[in-house]
Amino acid sequence: MVYQVGKTAIVDSQFLLEPYLYWYKNKDKLNIDPYWIYRSMERNRIYKIAKWTAYLMFIDHHILIDVPTIMGWPNKMRDLSDKEVEIIRSYRPFFEEMFERVFIYDGSSNPTGVYKDAEKFMLSKGKLVKIDQYNTIYVPDNNNLFVCHITDHIGKISSESGLTDKGILDLHSDYMGKLRDQYHMTIIDISQLNRNIENVYRAVNTDVDVQPQDFKGSSDLYENADIVIGLLNPYKIQAYQYGGYDIPKFVSNNNANRFRSLKVIKNSYGNDDFIVGFHFLGENGLMAQIPNSREIVYDNFYKGVYVEEYLKNRLSYG
Repeated sequence: MVYQVGKTAIVDSQFLLEPYLYWYKNKDKLNIDPYWIYRSMERNRIYKIAKWTAYLMFIDHHILIDVPTIMGWPNKMRDLSDKEVEIIRSYRPFFEEMFERVFIYDGSSNPTGVYKDAEKFMLSKGKLVKIDQYNTIYVPDNNNLFVCHITDHIGKISSESGLTDKGILDLHSDYMGKLRDQYHMTIIDISQLNRNIENVYRAVNTDVDVQPQDFKGSSDLYENADIVIGLLNPYKIQAYQYGGYDIPKFVSNNNANRFRSLKVIKNSYGNDDFIVGFHFLGENGLMAQIPNSREIVYDNFYKGVYVEEYLKNRLSYG
């Protein structure tokens, strides 16, 4: 993307952290055996733990903090208090248990390596059974098995002998299709958009939007996907009215833009071509859906508080 938009944040929050936290707090009542394979090709495991710790500190303790502050980097927001250090350390048992179900592979890998790691995991949880001369099915040891495979992001997949950049993405797409269809995995690939989307918007002064042709690299990625969503930061390109939302209303007291727009571009199972607004806290990656733009009366919506305070009052994860 031309700018920081939150593509990793929305995947982490909506497809990993929120489902995992729900399962974690209700596992005794749920008949599901969930796992996540996370190919983090840009950020290492330590960074992800720090980011997710910041996420937890906001929803559990209403503390707004970022990775540099947790890690003590020069660009930190402030020094940690003794209480914050205690809270950070308290999450260690949580992450130890979490990483029995969430497997992070950091660093780049080629398509075949990504596929083989995922296939090896699935075969540790079940087996392939030949049902006739031409067909084989996957039979899990536990019928309640659920496995989500996340690649962040596919532009960082490393080269494979003899393949062009497009060929690499096509091969990855083929492999992910097999993991979905043969092993019944849920596949989430994060991709960048073409870099000219911002320039096109400014040149023609039209509504900023995400279209199938905006996705980089290979049409196979789009065609093979069941659901395609695009994430935009309209405020960054001075689109102050977007999708019916009054975007400047989402700018916080420290001039942080807290709005992101999700558009469902393709949906093989239902409606598409619609927009959903999200609050976005870049410090910790939290993304929370907001009401439909037609339902918002902004004075009542915020009640005189800034976005961070509104979210603190709204979130109740216990």
